[in-house]
Amino acid sequence: MAKITYKDEHGKVIEIPVDSNKSILEMLEAEGIDYPFSCMAGACSSCKITCKSGKDKVQLDKFGTPMMPVEDNEFLSCIAGIADDTAADEGTVIELEKAEE
Repeated sequence: MAKITYKDEHGKVIEIPVDSNKSILEMLEAEGIDYPFSCMAGACSSCKITCKSGKDKVQLDKFGTPMMPVEDNEFLSCIAGIADDTAADEGTVIELEKAEE
Protein backbone atom coordinates (compact mmCIF):
# COMPACT_ATOMS: atom_id res chain seq x y z
CA MET A 1 0.00 0.00 0.00
CA ALA A 2 1.21 3.49 -0.82
CA LYS A 3 1.86 5.92 2.00
CA ILE A 4 2.01 9.61 2.70
CA THR A 5 4.67 11.11 4.91
CA TYR A 6 3.58 14.37 6.48
CA LYS A 7 6.12 16.68 8.11
CA ASP A 8 4.47 19.02 10.61
CA GLU A 9 5.60 22.53 11.57
CA HIS A 10 7.77 21.08 14.36
CA GLY A 11 9.63 18.75 12.01
CA LYS A 12 7.86 15.59 13.18
CA VAL A 13 7.26 13.12 10.33
CA ILE A 14 4.05 11.07 10.42
CA GLU A 15 3.42 8.12 8.09
CA ILE A 16 -0.13 7.83 6.80
CA PRO A 17 -1.51 4.84 4.88
CA VAL A 18 -3.23 5.88 1.66
CA ASP A 19 -7.00 5.46 1.43
CA SER A 20 -8.07 6.21 -2.14
CA ASN A 21 -11.65 6.81 -0.94
CA LYS A 22 -10.60 9.83 1.15
CA SER A 23 -9.22 13.25 0.34
CA ILE A 24 -5.72 14.14 1.55
CA LEU A 25 -7.33 16.31 4.24
CA GLU A 26 -9.52 13.43 5.43
CA MET A 27 -6.47 11.14 5.62
CA LEU A 28 -4.59 13.74 7.70
CA GLU A 29 -7.56 14.15 10.05
CA ALA A 30 -7.93 10.36 10.41
CA GLU A 31 -4.38 10.32 11.82
CA GLY A 32 -5.23 13.05 14.35
CA ILE A 33 -3.48 15.84 12.44
CA ASP A 34 -5.22 19.16 13.00
CA TYR A 35 -4.81 20.64 9.52
CA PRO A 36 -6.48 23.97 8.69
CA PHE A 37 -9.51 24.02 6.39
CA SER A 38 -12.59 26.11 5.80
CA CYS A 39 -14.84 25.39 2.82
CA MET A 40 -14.10 21.68 2.06
CA ALA A 41 -14.93 22.44 -1.59
CA GLY A 42 -11.75 23.84 -3.17
CA ALA A 43 -13.11 27.39 -3.05
CA CYS A 44 -10.64 28.86 -0.55
CA SER A 45 -6.97 28.20 0.12
CA SER A 46 -7.15 27.36 3.84
CA CYS A 47 -6.16 23.73 3.30
CA LYS A 48 -3.32 24.38 0.85
CA ILE A 49 -0.50 21.85 1.28
CA THR A 50 2.99 21.54 -0.21
CA CYS A 51 4.12 18.39 -1.98
CA LYS A 52 7.84 17.72 -1.70
CA SER A 53 7.72 14.55 -3.83
CA GLY A 54 5.12 12.37 -5.51
CA LYS A 55 2.80 15.08 -6.82
CA ASP A 56 2.38 13.08 -10.02
CA LYS A 57 0.59 10.46 -7.88
CA VAL A 58 -1.94 12.99 -6.54
CA GLN A 59 -5.24 13.60 -8.32
CA LEU A 60 -5.64 17.33 -7.75
CA ASP A 61 -9.36 17.29 -8.55
CA LYS A 62 -10.45 13.84 -7.36
CA PHE A 63 -13.17 15.19 -5.03
CA GLY A 64 -13.99 18.53 -6.67
CA THR A 65 -12.77 21.29 -8.95
CA PRO A 66 -10.13 23.66 -7.56
CA MET A 67 -11.39 27.23 -7.71
CA MET A 68 -8.31 28.86 -6.17
CA PRO A 69 -4.90 29.14 -7.82
CA VAL A 70 -1.93 27.48 -6.09
CA GLU A 71 1.78 27.23 -6.79
CA ASP A 72 3.17 24.32 -8.86
CA ASN A 73 4.22 22.25 -5.83
CA GLU A 74 0.98 22.84 -3.89
CA PHE A 75 -2.61 21.64 -3.97
CA LEU A 76 -5.84 21.96 -2.00
CA SER A 77 -5.96 18.99 0.37
CA CYS A 78 -9.76 19.02 0.73
CA ILE A 79 -10.38 17.99 -2.89
CA ALA A 80 -7.15 16.19 -3.80
CA GLY A 81 -6.81 12.44 -3.44
CA ILE A 82 -4.67 9.51 -4.51
CA ALA A 83 -5.52 7.53 -7.64
CA ASP A 84 -6.89 4.03 -7.02
CA ASP A 85 -4.07 2.36 -8.98
CA THR A 86 -1.42 4.34 -7.07
CA ALA A 87 -2.90 3.47 -3.66
CA ALA A 88 -2.09 -0.21 -4.18
CA ASP A 89 1.57 0.46 -5.08
CA GLU A 90 3.75 -0.38 -2.07
CA GLY A 91 6.69 1.60 -3.44
CA THR A 92 4.86 4.91 -3.62
CA VAL A 93 5.64 7.54 -0.99
CA ILE A 94 4.13 11.02 -1.23
CA GLU A 95 5.92 13.62 0.91
CA LEU A 96 3.80 16.49 2.18
CA GLU A 97 4.21 19.41 4.56
CA LYS A 98 2.15 22.41 5.61
CA ALA A 99 2.14 25.15 3.02
CA GLU A 100 3.55 28.51 4.00
CA GLU A 101 0.92 31.17 4.39
